[in-house]
Amino acid sequence: MTPHTPVTGEERLEHIDLVRGYALLGVLLVNLHSWFRTPPQRSWAGIHSFPDPWNVATDYLTHVWFEGKSVTLFSMLFAVGLCIQRERALKKGVPWGPYATRRLGSMLLFGALHVVLLWYGDILHTYALVGLVTLPFLGRERRTIGLWIVTLAGVGLLVDTGRVAVNLLHHPAPPPLAAPSVKALLDWADASVRGYSQTSWLAVLRFRLVDWTRITFDNGTYIFWGKTVVNFLIGLYLWKHGVIRSPRDHMPLLRRFAGWGLGLGLLGTLLTAVRPALRPFFISHWSWGRFMPLLLGIPYHLATPLMALGLGAALIVLWQDPIWQRRLRPLTYVGRMAFTNYITQSLICTTIFYGFGLGLYDKLSPLAGMGLVGIIYGLQIPLSRYWLTRFRYGPLEWLWRTLTYGSIQPFRRPVALNAPAESLAP
Repeated sequence: MTPHTPVTGEERLEHIDLVRGYALLGVLLVNLHSWFRTPPQRSWAGIHSFPDPWNVATDYLTHVWFEGKSVTLFSMLFAVGLCIQRERALKKGVPWGPYATRRLGSMLLFGALHVVLLWYGDILHTYALVGLVTLPFLGRERRTIGLWIVTLAGVGLLVDTGRVAVNLLHHPAPPPLAAPSVKALLDWADASVRGYSQTSWLAVLRFRLVDWTRITFDNGTYIFWGKTVVNFLIGLYLWKHGVIRSPRDHMPLLRRFAGWGLGLGLLGTLLTAVRPALRPFFISHWSWGRFMPLLLGIPYHLATPLMALGLGAALIVLWQDPIWQRRLRPLTYVGRMAFTNYITQSLICTTIFYGFGLGLYDKLSPLAGMGLVGIIYGLQIPLSRYWLTRFRYGPLEWLWRTLTYGSIQPFRRPVALNAPAESLAP
């Protein structure tokens, strides 16, 4: 059997690196805006800490364009990576099962360390566990995967909307604005400010683990896990279809994805974003208005994956143009080192916001946070490019591969390389 080795530079699909790099920018923006910078519970309660127009507009832009879309793209691409690795393993005649188990097991370990040492909003452990669940689907036909996508997405939509509908039926009169749940969220937010403002790293660690447990067992987390499974299956479907494998052969379809996905996704997101502003009107017409938030919420479940697919398709379409390829290439450097850059973002942000660092938690406005995102990501582009001219992989990518393949992987690049770097294998 031919040994199972990482993907080489000639085998890389740079358009996947591009979409991954863009997704990482969105993940940084949403994480810094909604989690690192301030307690998210205030937003859940409908409270804005910086109510001036510019900061409200920044909130709105982040929600409409990035929230949920970037992490959805990441989920789909992770599943695509599993497909690529499986096909390469089968082609070389090496066992896929042990390799996949080591790969996902190593990611689960990294995710656990990320939660304990840095930040409770880790996505790596989720991908590792969902990846294990979806491994049996990698060998299925595209039609079978499509049926599972429709079934699971439909069941999830019915369960979520049904739960909300039953709750609304039990409210013959409008619930008070100052509901107990709102007070509980604000109390949680105040506790977070105190917890993450502590100057002891160990004290913050203890609070973070308690906070992580509370968020993990929140109802919304189960919905997120279900959506992640569906996103993984969509990624598998798209790879088996061939639209990601060879985009030049599917340009009409990609253009339709870009147009309809962005259009319908943006419309659905805008419809759900106006719900808070319409709440007084719905309350004044409670007999029928109580069901309008439910109806407006249904498009949101569809809007996020549609808009994510539209964004990914638009980027791939632009990549086929040489002029746009030069403009977008800096994103590929970050995408090739996505694992290292993702963890580095957590390291930077916890140092900036938590009490053992600069202590800016709950003190930085959304607009200032947007500028900070530009600085962090703007530095990651040249640093990633510089690193990849000297090393085959990012440092965490190298460690991940060493654990996955069960042997020390070559790290330093023998000569400077002008061709696409053989860095982060999907």
